[in-house]
Amino acid sequence: MSKEKMIDSINFAQIPFFHGLNKNNLEKLKAKLEILSFQAGEIIFNEGEIGDCMYIVIDGNVKVFITDEKGSSHEVARLGKNESFGEIALLTGAPRSASIQAISDSTVIRLSKKQFDDLVKINRFLAVHFAALLSKRLASTKHEVYEPKLSPKEVHIRMTQAGVSKAYLKVWQLFFFSLLAGIYISIGGHVFLVALEQGMGKIVGGAVFSIGLILVVIAEAELFTGNIVMMVGLLSSLYHFKKVLKNLLNVYFGNLVGSLAFALLIFQTGLFGTESQVSNLGQVAIKVADNKLALSFVECFIRGIFCYLS
Repeated sequence: MSKEKMIDSINFAQIPFFHGLNKNNLEKLKAKLEILSFQAGEIIFNEGEIGDCMYIVIDGNVKVFITDEKGSSHEVARLGKNESFGEIALLTGAPRSASIQAISDSTVIRLSKKQFDDLVKINRFLAVHFAALLSKRLASTKHEVYEPKLSPKEVHIRMTQAGVSKAYLKVWQLFFFSLLAGIYISIGGHVFLVALEQGMGKIVGGAVFSIGLILVVIAEAELFTGNIVMMVGLLSSLYHFKKVLKNLLNVYFGNLVGSLAFALLIFQTGLFGTESQVSNLGQVAIKVADNKLALSFVECFIRGIFCYLS
């Protein structure tokens, strides 16, 4: 059967993904659709691959499965006619979270990233469809047994997914989130100084400093040290070094601006005193700064390594 006849035989009204499209837009889309066939047992895509397209089953059945560190596969779900898969990776920019295999001889529609993005722009119904789809998939996994540890393979996948998401953030997003991270870490630093000034010691000061890191994680801000995780995806050839360099330079600059802005605001509050009369808190801040400036380059470099490893 030719591609045209195969497309004409599809009842698009029964496919939720295309609900809300007017006839004109649907006809334009049909001309660009790609139809693929897979034999029973054939892998459509593997877990960890870049999500550059999505699929809709128009005939047959496929299964969704993940593979553990021992190489054993575990089926997560089965999908049939008119159901879609692979679109979540297009939304998040992360690698595939599972593998897909044809159970029987199957025929699918494949939509590229550009086709998908164009479809999202003209079809407002998709927002509702995605919300329902995510709810359904979360419901299907809510009874899974909680496992507080991740296998090395799972850790690699999580780190890779984080790197891909960071690699494709826009410049203004990078700057805004890194600006926030600079402010959050500065808040942690200020609380650390307050703890020292109150005589609580470095152990308590170090503990309360983690408030800044907690804020970074909760708000999903972009911190330079955390973004080094992008090296995992780079070594896996998931994106070019230019994207890593662009990300790290933008994040470093944003962190710097955020921390300087916070320092200026704190200085204006008068908590550190004035140039002629420095407060106790100001004296502690000066002492900490002097101790850091007295370190040699080698000492700073090695302590920086241990700070990241901690």
